[in-house]
Amino acid sequence: MKNLLILFSFFVIFEINAQVYLYPDSLRQALGKLEEKDQVLDLLRIGFYYAQENTDSALHYVNKAENIAIKYQDTLGEIITYRIKGVVFYESNRPDSTIWYYRKGLALAEIASEDLQLAHFDNNIGMYYWNKGLLTEALEHFYEAKKSYDLEESLYDKAMVSNNIGLIYQSLGDFDKALTFGTEAHDLRRAIPDSIDIMTSLGNLAFIYTELEEYEKSDSILNESLAISDALDYTIEESKAYSGLATNLERQGKYQEAESLYLESIKLSKDFVNQSHLMNRYAELASLYLKTGRFEEAAQLADLSLKISDSLQIRSVF
Repeated sequence: MKNLLILFSFFVIFEINAQVYLYPDSLRQALGKLEEKDQVLDLLRIGFYYAQENTDSALHYVNKAENIAIKYQDTLGEIITYRIKGVVFYESNRPDSTIWYYRKGLALAEIASEDLQLAHFDNNIGMYYWNKGLLTEALEHFYEAKKSYDLEESLYDKAMVSNNIGLIYQSLGDFDKALTFGTEAHDLRRAIPDSIDIMTSLGNLAFIYTELEEYEKSDSILNESLAISDALDYTIEESKAYSGLATNLERQGKYQEAESLYLESIKLSKDFVNQSHLMNRYAELASLYLKTGRFEEAAQLADLSLKISDSLQIRSVF
């Protein structure tokens, strides 16, 4: 989830009044109509598009954008370039390079007094620390980002950082604060037309009610998320909804029904580019098997989860 969140956060970086093309072919056609000095943001869009799929292609376009920004003394373009370069390295599991470029961009944004860019960097650095399991450091950066986002008009940014803060409090076991910030993020996303992030917020709220042992509320929210994700053919959230429903069943001792939903969630997750989802799903079913005495099957799934964890350099529960 966190990897997906950080990618979604980058859709809002291009703060210009221009048409946003979503595919490389359209972007490359648009580049041909622009003077070199005006190509930076579209080059970054192409680089961003390739971030998850092809690191070499992504870096080719991002490096070109960086050279043009420096050549024409485009400070804002250079700042955004370092942020995109950070996410490219993030997606290619190179954390040292990720944080190096985040900090380089943050320093330049401070010099240039680009408050909104500072907020973006604080949010991204918070994501970096979160994936490292450094929750206190992550929370500090998210709160710094929130100070600036609350002064901006973008509902997306406000919802994103409130959602992140809520998730950190979930991890810390402070469910009252988690519910406060999670509800804030959900309400903001409801106000954004056609926001697919509503499903993410629904899942987060359902998790909190699960932890509070209010299973009926949690199930109701998860079924709403499942209906939306199924209608939109958005299988990531569909997988997470099945996982949440399975967790509720497991906690109520309905192990056979829970196993069936966990397996459905795993089946959906196997097709995702971001394997952290599959890592989590394996870990959940392994925990169920461990609880029910199916130790060999638990060990096999735990091993699969740990292998993905090692390859992504992020933590599994095992």
